Amino acid sequence: MTDPPAAPAPAAAITWLYSDDLAAHAAFYREVMGLSPVLEQRSEAGGCVLFRVAEGAFLGLCDLRHRPRGTAGVLVTLVVPELAAAMAGLAARGAAFEGGVVEGPGHRSAFLRDPAGYLLELQEFADPRFAAACRPAPDPA
Repeated sequence: MTDPPAAPAPAAAITWLYSDDLAAHAAFYREVMGLSPVLEQRSEAGGCVLFRVAEGAFLGLCDLRHRPRGTAGVLVTLVVPELAAAMAGLAARGAAFEGGVVEGPGHRSAFLRDPAGYLLELQEFADPRFAAACRPAPDPA
């Protein structure tokens, strides 16, 4: 008996957040977080903006009429090489952090909210295993 063929690996990952004010929400990610939009879509159902976060990782914002409501239970973690520098840069652009730096096992974090109320975490890893896991996968060819 042979194994079934492997499914193709995903080319990218997108985390979607919903918004009641897409313009203000997108402005925060563009102006405060410093992300660049790569795609904007509009339809009768609403609109979406897609931002590149890292190679193969995207954050999408949508103001679709028929969507889930509320922000509880959602946490978006953005891994940064140096937490203090990232916090200083974002604070200079108007970001307001909730509390101070939180020390965790192998990492340090700081938290803020976007205009829609979603909780964002900036995280700096001290554990070298994470850095190794973030390296691009070798080309199978």
